[in-house]
Amino acid sequence: MADTRNTNLRFNLDKELHRKAWNYLQIMDREKFPSYSQAVIIALVDYFDRYYTDDTGGQQLDEKQIAEAVAKTVEHVMEERLPAFLSGYFAAAGASQPLQKDADPNPSGDVIDENDVAWDFLQGA
Repeated sequence: MADTRNTNLRFNLDKELHRKAWNYLQIMDREKFPSYSQAVIIALVDYFDRYYTDDTGGQQLDEKQIAEAVAKTVEHVMEERLPAFLSGYFAAAGASQPLQKDADPNPSGDVIDENDVAWDFLQGA
């Protein structure tokens, strides 16, 4: 004879959580969950497996906690890596186009007529 245990579930449909659970049982996929027992067993095992193996002691992380953790991680990485990135960027930028203090802004010597300049980019000036 199989070693089975019986229990009884009651749903108070005046309580939202109970009503939600009851509704899930009513619309569950009967191929995946052929009985209420199967659905409850899978749900309990899944929930408690995650609860007891969760690093946070079983507490669910809310969105604010997740956002704070992501922000702290990004901040830490930026503090670590941004100075090296910027120094490399500025070194490369300086090497490719050295600054010349007395450089001629019009090296071709062309005379620019002020009427040929499109001043409309100044938006109304």
